[in-house]
Amino acid sequence: MHHRLYIKLPALFLILWHSCSGEQPYRFADHLRDERKTNIADIPPPCQSQCSNWALTNEILAKYWSPGDGFDENNGREYTYGEVTSLGVRQLAHAMNLSSFNDVVLYDLGSGVGRLVMQMALDFGPSLKTAIGVELSMERHEIASSILSEIAGIKPSLKDSVIFLNSDVLELDLSDATHVYISSLCFPRSVLHQLQDYLVTIEGIRVVVALNRLDRFETGEFEVSDAHVQMSWGPGLAKVYSRR
Repeated sequence: MHHRLYIKLPALFLILWHSCSGEQPYRFADHLRDERKTNIADIPPPCQSQCSNWALTNEILAKYWSPGDGFDENNGREYTYGEVTSLGVRQLAHAMNLSSFNDVVLYDLGSGVGRLVMQMALDFGPSLKTAIGVELSMERHEIASSILSEIAGIKPSLKDSVIFLNSDVLELDLSDATHVYISSLCFPRSVLHQLQDYLVTIEGIRVVVALNRLDRFETGEFEVSDAHVQMSWGPGLAKVYSRR
């Protein structure tokens, strides 16, 4: 059983502000928003046949994950953790046009406690060949692996289609990737530069989504667009790079 620790939103705001060097935090829309308006990041995407899976996916996510998963204490000091919400995952999948592809090999770089990877596998099983989460934090990786073992007990197919790796993204062979999501807000700039230099050379990549601009993908070979994505700390804007 893993521990779940919680953090108050004002403290999280301050931590997020200081923890991502050179980056500005997203605002907390849920607290600052005019409630008479609907934020664009709260609008569900259109869906096709995969909608029938969403109710079951929601039940599984609610059973095995809690909002406090991934928050840690380091020498008595809490530090930040955030992720894409379940709605945000579906917005990302729509931005990636996942339902139009077959044999997708999806990488989530900075996968935290594994929620996005698992939801993609549950929501888009027929399209996904493999969903792989890569996380540097051993504690978060262990949470993801533990939950995968539990869920795979009732859905054995996930044993082959979902993989969690505790690794540095720069040390991995990503050559089989077709779709990549980079939870990149707190990636050091040097890491992000090296990573995109590598990813842009992979011929099989169809779509890359990141929470920062990827200059190496802003070429004629890729179409660039924005995706409004609901995050645990409020609305986010992701950059989508789709091979032409």
